[in-house]
Amino acid sequence: MPKVSLTDLVLQNLKAPLGGRTEYWDASLPSFGVRVTKNGTKTFVVLIHRNRKAVGRYPAMSLKQARSEAKRLLFSGQAEAASSVPAIRYPDAVERYLDIKREELRASTIRDYERILRRFTFSTTVDEIRPFHVADALDGIKGQQDKCTSFAVLKGFLGWCWQREYCPSNPMQNLKKPKVPLARDRVLDDDELVAIWQASKELGKFGAIVRLVILTGQRREQIASLQTNWVHDDHIVFPPTIMKNKREHWCPIGSLVKFTLLEVIPVDQYYFSPVTAVGRSFSAWSKNKKKLDALVQLEPWQLRDLRRTWATNASRLDVPPHVTSRVLSHTSPEGGLMNVYNRHKYRREMSEAMQKMNEHILSLIADDPTSSGSTWTYVHG
Repeated sequence: MPKVSLTDLVLQNLKAPLGGRTEYWDASLPSFGVRVTKNGTKTFVVLIHRNRKAVGRYPAMSLKQARSEAKRLLFSGQAEAASSVPAIRYPDAVERYLDIKREELRASTIRDYERILRRFTFSTTVDEIRPFHVADALDGIKGQQDKCTSFAVLKGFLGWCWQREYCPSNPMQNLKKPKVPLARDRVLDDDELVAIWQASKELGKFGAIVRLVILTGQRREQIASLQTNWVHDDHIVFPPTIMKNKREHWCPIGSLVKFTLLEVIPVDQYYFSPVTAVGRSFSAWSKNKKKLDALVQLEPWQLRDLRRTWATNASRLDVPPHVTSRVLSHTSPEGGLMNVYNRHKYRREMSEAMQKMNEHILSLIADDPTSSGSTWTYVHG
C-alpha cells in the first residue's frame, strides 16, 4: 500500500491502475487514503479496525472535507473501541507479551526485551500512550545504538498491542526511526589487548569472561552462559539455544582457556551465574564495563570489538578465512553452494587456528614487563 502526502495536485495526477484498484494512504493522517480503480474513479477511504469505509468521491468531495470527515470517523471508532475493549495498563501488557514471546524466542532475547520494555515507565494504559510519550522517553536514552534497539523493540510491542486491540493504533506508526550508527570497525591493537587482559584480572567473573572472549572470539552471551557440561577436554560444545544462528557450535580451546576456567568456581553448573540468581547467565555488563574502563583508559571500545579483533589477528596469523568463519560460527565465506554441499567440519583446522591464537596471546602477555603487577593502566596515544 503506497504512502504519499495527499494534496490536490497529487490527487489530480494519480494514474488509474491497469487492473483492479490501488490504495494510496496519507502520510499525515494514518488510516486515511484514496482508492483509485482501473476506470479512474477516486474514492476517499478510512480504515477503522481493519475495515475500510468509503468517505466520498473526489472531486465531488474536496480533500479538505474528506480529511475532516475521516478524522471524525476515526475519533468515533476509537471512542467505540475504548468503550468495548477493557483498558490494560502498560506493565500488565508487557507481562502478557513476554509470556507469549518466551515460547518463540531465545532466553537471552527475552531478557533483552524485558530490560528494554521495563525501562519505559508509562503511567498510562496502553490505549492512552501517545507519540509524544514515546518520543520523550526515547530522547532520554543515551547511546544511538541503544536508542535504535529500544525503538525497534517498543514498536514491535505496541504493534502487538494494536493487533489485539489494546490500543486503537500504534502510536509509533509515524515516528521517525533514530539514525542507525555506522557499522563499527574498531580493532584493538596488541598493546590494548594486553592492557585489557591485565586489568580484567581485577574484575572477577566479568574479567574471566573478557579474557575468554579475547582467547576464543566467541560472543559474550555464549561465554556468559557457559555450563560445566558444555566443556570437554579440548573443546566446548555450545547448544543451539545459546547460538545466534540456532545451530550447535563446536569450538576448540587451548591451555589458556582451560587455565582461565580453573580460576572460576561454577555455581550449580554455571560458570558465571550470579550468586543471587543461580541458574541464570551473567548479565551485569554495564557496571562492570565501566569498572574496566576506569582501569584501562583506551579510545572508546565495546566487548563485541574483541570478536572483530580475534578475526583480524587470525588473518595476521595466516588462518584461512573459511576456518576463521567456522571458529566464529559464521556462515561459510565460500557461499551458498558450499554451505549446502561442503559438510566437512574443519575441526582439525579450527583447533590449529585456536592454538595459533593461544600462542599469540600468550606471547603478548609474557612479553609485557608489568604482567606480574596487580593493576594495569594503559593510556592510549
